[in-house]
Amino acid sequence: SESQQWHIKSDEPLGEKLTRAIIAFEDKRFYSHFGFDLSALVRSFWHNLTHKNRIGASTITMQTIKLLRGDSRTYFNKFRELIFALKLEWLYSKDEILSMYANNAPYGGNIVGGKTAALYYFGKSPQNLSWGQAALLAVLPNAPGFMHLQKNTARLLQKRANLLKKLNAQGFIDDDNLKL
Repeated sequence: SESQQWHIKSDEPLGEKLTRAIIAFEDKRFYSHFGFDLSALVRSFWHNLTHKNRIGASTITMQTIKLLRGDSRTYFNKFRELIFALKLEWLYSKDEILSMYANNAPYGGNIVGGKTAALYYFGKSPQNLSWGQAALLAVLPNAPGFMHLQKNTARLLQKRANLLKKLNAQGFIDDDNLKL
């Protein structure tokens, strides 16, 4: 039924492409911080004071806490996420945290988890995704409503294209693969 979630939890590695795409899109300093990114927090705070549109500063670790706890978006809950993120970083490895995030992230509709999304949308395991498919899945948890292809195709493809360009600039995708 439409109210049921499709959710396949997996201990399998995400595969290099999906891992690189998630980190490049969500938290480029994931492997170098301790649960929160101080420079991103300061940048977000300043931007939100001086602009109408809001930007976030949640790391993958903080997003994992939010996914697991399901708290609403308040400043107090953000502070709690930060404290819990420090604890999560103390108790688990970065790869385990990334796996927790990928296993619980929303991928549009009733699809939950990276493995479920890879199988549902592309009929593949996460390890066998193309760069384009991995980039598409990396941007979905940020805005899972985009997966309604009849309404948001252009915006979704633009976000994917921007991520692919970022992966190219970081040296993960060569120019030929970027064109493909």
